[in-house]
Amino acid sequence: MSQPSPSIDRLVSDLGALRQEVKDAMTRKSEAAAAAATGREIAVAARLRTPLVDAAALVLPAASWAETEGSYTSSTGRVQVARRALAPAARARPVWELLHLLAVELGVDQARAVSPRILFAEMAVAVPAFSGITWGRLLCGAALAVHGEVPGGD
Repeated sequence: MSQPSPSIDRLVSDLGALRQEVKDAMTRKSEAAAAAATGREIAVAARLRTPLVDAAALVLPAASWAETEGSYTSSTGRVQVARRALAPAARARPVWELLHLLAVELGVDQARAVSPRILFAEMAVAVPAFSGITWGRLLCGAALAVHGEVPGGD
């Protein structure tokens, strides 16, 4: 039997540390206590008021999944389009839009038109597993496989 590589050992160690952090946070009385315990200011994209939202320095009003158009990749590597079923409530916006606006404000991205179609096309160029998958093909109703992730996939 071969020895695990150092990167696998590190990953296992990091996962163990993360698991302990999650366990510790879950034992605290609230999400707000967990956030306050870190001693850092936090930003939250949320659609409902929670103790974490109350503790946040910045709250971005997020639309629910039913109020958002986008794509999802399942745990089996299948990519599907999710169509918006409802209009977002009040000032809520899809998380992809909130993140883009935040990136513009922070100077990480430039002000430009963005949409799920545009963002997906950019991801398909940047992430080899999504190359060849287009928004148009997804709109045809196909659940397409991410390259290299699903046996027998596209």
